[in-house]
Amino acid sequence: MSKLVFPNLLIGGHDPSGAGLQADIETCAALEIPCVSVITALTVQNTSRVVRAQPVEADLFRETLLTLCEEVDCRYVKIGLIPNRAIAETLADFLQLQKNWTVVFDPVLVAGSGGNLGVHEDGREIVRILAPFTSLITPNLNEAKRLTTQPDAESAACELIGDGCKAVLITDVEPSGAAVINRLFQSRGAIFECSVTRAQGTYHGTGCTLSSAITALLSQGDSLDRAVEFATRFTSESLVRAYDYGGAQRLPNRTKKK
Repeated sequence: MSKLVFPNLLIGGHDPSGAGLQADIETCAALEIPCVSVITALTVQNTSRVVRAQPVEADLFRETLLTLCEEVDCRYVKIGLIPNRAIAETLADFLQLQKNWTVVFDPVLVAGSGGNLGVHEDGREIVRILAPFTSLITPNLNEAKRLTTQPDAESAACELIGDGCKAVLITDVEPSGAAVINRLFQSRGAIFECSVTRAQGTYHGTGCTLSSAITALLSQGDSLDRAVEFATRFTSESLVRAYDYGGAQRLPNRTKKK
């Protein structure tokens, strides 16, 4: 008899230029983790700019999620772009019914190009809605400051944990340095830090890659510290091998396996 498999559930926006759900799926494939996905928004963008972001209707999102989970037991969830409060509340209602699920939330506020994805004003409220169901939230330093209005990584992490998140990984806490430093804050007060050499150039989909890799590793039984450390290295290595299509940003090459 074949082994029962619990695929990762990927929830987020479709980015036709290689980030978002496409990055999530590629990361799961590289780490040999099966996955299923639910789209929250369609976007018209490339690595230079966002032309338009169109949220799906909340009822369609709910129907897709419920239908999918009728036959697929998804105990590990990665959340990316949540474009509005209606989608956030629908997802929160769903997660409230689940028991012992592991949820990693990458709170996307803008595209990698800096383009507007429509969540500027709702971002803080979306985090408040989903935080109680979140095992780990993974903002970069700028996102953490914007979501909390706190001046530094530690203060921002404390506020997000106060919202109900069990742990907060703030990425690139020293963005002007030669190394990328990711710092993990947990509700019990423990702090874990890992760093990699900063890759030169700009890249599209690094946050998606990191958070999806963490989710995949957690689903394989890794501890949170180990998952964060390996996912940080995995993401860094994907940039070294990045694809250059001639656009504004390079695309991480996520083909390496664990």
